[in-house]
Amino acid sequence: MQHLTATLWPSHNTGVNTYCLVAAGGGSVTRGTVDKGNLNPSDFIFSRKQKEVIVREPGSIGGQQFIVEECSECEVYLLDHTAALTIDLCTDCRIIVGPCESSVFIRDCKDCTVVVACQQFRARDCTDCTFFLFSATQPVVESSVGLRFACYTLDYFRGSRGIPYLYILSCF
Repeated sequence: MQHLTATLWPSHNTGVNTYCLVAAGGGSVTRGTVDKGNLNPSDFIFSRKQKEVIVREPGSIGGQQFIVEECSECEVYLLDHTAALTIDLCTDCRIIVGPCESSVFIRDCKDCTVVVACQQFRARDCTDCTFFLFSATQPVVESSVGLRFACYTLDYFRGSRGIPYLYILSCF
């Protein structure tokens, strides 16, 4: 699986506080596909990343479970649907996630911002995190302090040349 480096920059031409994500180099981006008969579990894990911007393109996850763990000062963009998502031991990260079919579990995270739409949301042992959330069920929060919740405010699409654009309204 290819990981794309990208740049997040403020977009001032929309009249609202938005941010726009554009693939590095401004060239076209090849849409990823998942070969369900030949899955490699390491393609669905971001582990021990530091100070990186990591993007998973639409079609590159294909509804599989995804794990983000032990990341620090990262921007993570999962621009595809997932079956389930686990985020563990992350510090000072921004994590933007496409729709999640079932559960999102966030554990032992500190100073993170997460944007997610899911069936079920669970957070445990988190400190000073912000969640822009849509959950079909009541969120479950255990043993956490300093959490902030707001409405899900994410829209992303592909531009005319295949470049992914991500609009996050008033998230950061």
